[in-house]
Amino acid sequence: MAGSVIIFFSLFFCTVFLFVLQKYLQNMQEDLDAIRAYLEDMNDKKYDAIVKIMHYVEFLHLSLLLKNITKRLSQRAKKS
Repeated sequence: MAGSVIIFFSLFFCTVFLFVLQKYLQNMQEDLDAIRAYLEDMNDKKYDAIVKIMHYVEFLHLSLLLKNITKRLSQRAKKS
C-alpha cells in the first residue's frame, strides 16, 4: 500500500515537472525567436525594427545591447 502511494506521488511530481519544463522551454524559444528575427532585420538594414522580449531578463539585457548597436549602425548609415 505505502509503495503504491510513493509511486503515485513520484509519477505525479514527474508529470508536473515535465509540464513546467515544457512551458519554460516554450517561453525561452519565443524570446530566442524574437532576438533571431531582430538580428535578421539588422542584417537586412531595417534599423527601425522592434524586438519584444516577454519572459526572461537575460534576453532583455541582450536585446538592449542589440538596440544600442543598431542605433550606432543607423547613425553611421546616415553619415555615409
